[in-house]
Amino acid sequence: MHYRVTQLLVVFALLTACPAFAQDGSSPISSGEPAFTCNGGVSRSFDVTGDVIHPQTFRLKDLLAIAPSTTVQDYFVSGSSTTAGEFSGVLLWDLLNLVGIQVDPAIKNDLDRKYIVVTGTDCYQGVFSMGEIDPTLSGSDQVTVAYAQWVRGKPSGLGTNGFARIIIPADKKGARRVSNIAHIQVVSVPPPTP
Repeated sequence: MHYRVTQLLVVFALLTACPAFAQDGSSPISSGEPAFTCNGGVSRSFDVTGDVIHPQTFRLKDLLAIAPSTTVQDYFVSGSSTTAGEFSGVLLWDLLNLVGIQVDPAIKNDLDRKYIVVTGTDCYQGVFSMGEIDPTLSGSDQVTVAYAQWVRGKPSGLGTNGFARIIIPADKKGARRVSNIAHIQVVSVPPPTP
């Protein structure tokens, strides 16, 4: 019950405080373009592609529909200042399992050979190994695709950070926290050459 009430509060706050979230924004990555463009700006959607079974475009309403959501405390050093906050979102692991991760049964531990590249609208990137986010391997890194920040006890949109950003409570520095997510790609390490 608490989870559902919290989710409804997040939806209400985001849709009323940020009317742009209610619209279906187009992704800066279009299926007709051969390459990603780095125009910057506030993201309204992101694509999940690469070694996945069901490539998909996600918008705020899609992230809100994924259960369970998670809330994490984040604290990190950025330059000479410290940033802290509480964020709600979806674990990156859960999001990738929703689209399905392609695994070749003929390759031993194929899942462990994969990594994830998260790209923002400005082409800033963060890279994560599958082992970091797979709870059966480490389970300690709650890499989260956040869609809300808690301010004075209430959920709020992410403002200029887009509708979704990466939060990594385990990282001490802010280097892999990608804002304005535009693209998430699952990639396999190439097989060794003899």
